[in-house]
Amino acid sequence: RGTSFSAPLVAGYAALLKERCNNCSPLALKALLMNNAFRDIRYESSSSEKAPITLVGSGEVRINKSLDAGFWAYDTRDVQPSISLGLIDAAVDTVVRRTIQIHSLIDATQVIQVESLFRDSRDEKSGAVTISINPPSVTIGNCGVAIAEVEFRIDANKAPNNHFGHSYDEEKSALELDKNEFDGHITLTSLETGKDIALPFHMLLRKASHTTISSNQKLPWQPNTKSSTIIEITNSGAGVAQIDAFNLIAVSPDQPEASA
Repeated sequence: RGTSFSAPLVAGYAALLKERCNNCSPLALKALLMNNAFRDIRYESSSSEKAPITLVGSGEVRINKSLDAGFWAYDTRDVQPSISLGLIDAAVDTVVRRTIQIHSLIDATQVIQVESLFRDSRDEKSGAVTISINPPSVTIGNCGVAIAEVEFRIDANKAPNNHFGHSYDEEKSALELDKNEFDGHITLTSLETGKDIALPFHMLLRKASHTTISSNQKLPWQPNTKSSTIIEITNSGAGVAQIDAFNLIAVSPDQPEASA
């Protein structure tokens, strides 16, 4: 069930889409496949826990839904049918914005409702990430284009602590890493036809520190004597700072570069 199995299937699906929409660009074909994928995927068939975006991506391809789609959409920043926000070290409150461009495929006016849906309701309830969409609905004319702005507002004090780089037993490790994953979908639904598509969004979020030194102080030094000084370090970030102190015993002089 790896790429050797999936690649020819997806290539065949792309050919069917190209037959239906001869003028569609490679981006449009990719978006039609990703926008219309089946999203409700679990860790296991018997589990109620939805699998994270890092595991399932946009979901499982559904070619019939892709062929029947009335519109498609993508993130204009990355020019992808997904919203990847990467690693966010939240020392202070942060706002991240993305623009979604929506393209109609039919000769009719459509009103598209744009909403956000977290994969895990606990992420939304934590208040660490709040999503707002402006406007919440857009109107697209015949084969037209519309824009919606998505704002991710991050509360640094409510962000989870760092769960990376620690050792856990195999059974718990994936769920522990999930604590820093905030993901879900931006859904777009036609109020006329009821047809919907979605763009997955994903971020790795953790609290972070922001440390500063009051001044660049140097230890008073005299041969054969002990000396000390106080260095004041301030952490203005939301996370705990780990400070490692070390001694610089000596510095060698710079050597001139060798001539060619």
